[in-house]
Amino acid sequence: MASRNDDDVCEEENIEGYNVDGQEDHFQYEGTEHVHSEVYWNSEYIFNEDAEGHLDEEEEHIGDRADPENGKHIVVRLSPTTADMVISSDEDEGDISKELVDKCISDDEKSEEEFRKYPEFDENATFGEVQLQLNMLFLNLTMFKKAVADYNIAVGRVFKFVKNDNERVRAKCRSDGCKWEIFCSWSNEVKTFKVKKFVEPHTCARGFKNKQANKKWLATQLADELRSYPTISAHDAFEWFKRYRGIHIDEHMLYGAMRLARTIVEGSEKLQYQKLWDYCEELMRHNPNSTFGLQVNRPTLELPPTFDILYICFNTNVQGFKAGCKPLIGLDGCFLKGYYEGQLLSTVAQDGNQHFYVIVIAVVEQESRDTWSWFLTNLLADIGQYSDNGWNFISDQQKGLKLALEELCPGTPHRNCVLHI
Repeated sequence: MASRNDDDVCEEENIEGYNVDGQEDHFQYEGTEHVHSEVYWNSEYIFNEDAEGHLDEEEEHIGDRADPENGKHIVVRLSPTTADMVISSDEDEGDISKELVDKCISDDEKSEEEFRKYPEFDENATFGEVQLQLNMLFLNLTMFKKAVADYNIAVGRVFKFVKNDNERVRAKCRSDGCKWEIFCSWSNEVKTFKVKKFVEPHTCARGFKNKQANKKWLATQLADELRSYPTISAHDAFEWFKRYRGIHIDEHMLYGAMRLARTIVEGSEKLQYQKLWDYCEELMRHNPNSTFGLQVNRPTLELPPTFDILYICFNTNVQGFKAGCKPLIGLDGCFLKGYYEGQLLSTVAQDGNQHFYVIVIAVVEQESRDTWSWFLTNLLADIGQYSDNGWNFISDQQKGLKLALEELCPGTPHRNCVLHI
């Protein structure tokens, strides 16, 4: 039963309701004096703007509803401190207003909407397809600087960084009179780096030499080509950059870029030396009765070991040499090009098809009497002594080789190559 004050002029009605304070319900019919009340109907709640004209300065309209018994229109009000909810009418039941949807959006969702309205840089864009725009977003300034370099090299323009720190980067065209400029810094709005100024296009002439195309940039561009064509020459690489990147490269810089590109593709030679222990272990495990020796220098236990000598002799090669090759052994050494350089010592024979047949190889720091003596000692231990097998030797005039042969194999037949006589 709804209760009313003495001043109320509304009719008595038996209408069930639910009072959030556990007190008697207070209602007001449309067109009567309002009663301060805090009432929730046991019904659906949506925002309703139909009763907007009934609001006063101290109260907020909550909703309206038709009386199911006599068809009268009931207006329900709540004080401003009460939750901003309304009772749904029959005709609005099941509909959700746009105002409610907007209020239900979380702060994170709003941030995502703000983030999506700006273009994001595509870090997977290939050369020539890099695009720069005002308000474009970047994950970091390193990505931004790389994009600026790729963009300007592709269009054949030279730029410079006039502001470059951890929070902002500004780049301008180097040509006098060209107003091209771009500025990127941190944005508190989207919590990432954003292009805040972009003046384009370039008004200067295109060039074919670009200082931004340094060795590191060239190596990065050449790496994919090197994976497809491992034997690419410097001349072919020069023509490739000229045709597909539109730039002319200094010869000295090109050679350095090719070495760096091979490091990217094949790995660092310096780091590969650290795997020699494991490499020798695997060779011995898969090639029984073979000889593999690794010698390192380590003056004190506090210092890490450094590479000195590597000796490799496969038992299958030795057996093949004894079974199918002439007893003539060629000794030679050549320089190695790489991080540690050094020299490669080798022994070769000639098979029945007049092809070279490798027997043993070794990597040493340099050619000398000591290194050749060490090499020949291990060689004869694997293939047998010269006196028992009738070996003959041929070589060029290697440093220390003749003295080492006379010491280890006195009286053995030894001749120099005709090119070195």
